Amino acid sequence: MPESTFKELSPLQVSEIIDNKLDNIKLLDVRELHEYEHCHLSKSIHCPLSEFPQCLEKLNLNDKSEKIIIYCHHGVRSAKAVMYLMENNFDNVYNLTGGIDAWSLEVDQNMPRY
Repeated sequence: MPESTFKELSPLQVSEIIDNKLDNIKLLDVRELHEYEHCHLSKSIHCPLSEFPQCLEKLNLNDKSEKIIIYCHHGVRSAKAVMYLMENNFDNVYNLTGGIDAWSLEVDQNMPRY
């Protein structure tokens, strides 16, 4: 099976989308609870990768026009979540490049890093 590619958005691109309300989006944080409690993006939904399929059942992801932006600490777990959704016929799914760590460096320097 060939390796699939996925779409990514930089922290600055995501910030612009959020600030300017450019798109109908859903932000998913796939880190574990203790990481989410440490810091997270406003209005993000906590859906840990370890519980991803079960968590998704609780979310209303029926609107295929809605852009789903997924993030974790550095972008590895969120890439897996993006791939999972793509394998389940979602194509408006994006990985936040560099995760919340890149966000804290490029967008919000007041966000705690770990």
